[in-house]
Amino acid sequence: MDGWREAQWITFTVTKKGVGVWMLNGTVVSPAWKTASISISGFTPASNLLQLRRLALRAAQSADAPVAWLDASADTLQLLRQRYQRCKEASYWYEAPAFEYAATLEVEALGCVHDYRRLWQAER
Repeated sequence: MDGWREAQWITFTVTKKGVGVWMLNGTVVSPAWKTASISISGFTPASNLLQLRRLALRAAQSADAPVAWLDASADTLQLLRQRYQRCKEASYWYEAPAFEYAATLEVEALGCVHDYRRLWQAER
């Protein structure tokens, strides 16, 4: 993954090897996290897309979805516990206790979040 951090070009290489062993720039950062995907919220608003598609929740269903979270501002990859509950066709209750964040996420038809309460909202 490449991108800009302020005026500096940055590059991260994230690799998953075996069952839950994650590497950042060639260095193992987890002994065995039970995660299925990565969250790259510092890079894209599509961060939750992988989890929402993988979980494929029906209305009122909920599930935990821990991820390997790339914190581009700190150059780290760490375990982030998350929970999703599908409220309606286009909304999910989302919790990320590490950030003391909980809110309803509004999604578009493809599953990309377009309203991340108190953080940002997509322009239309």
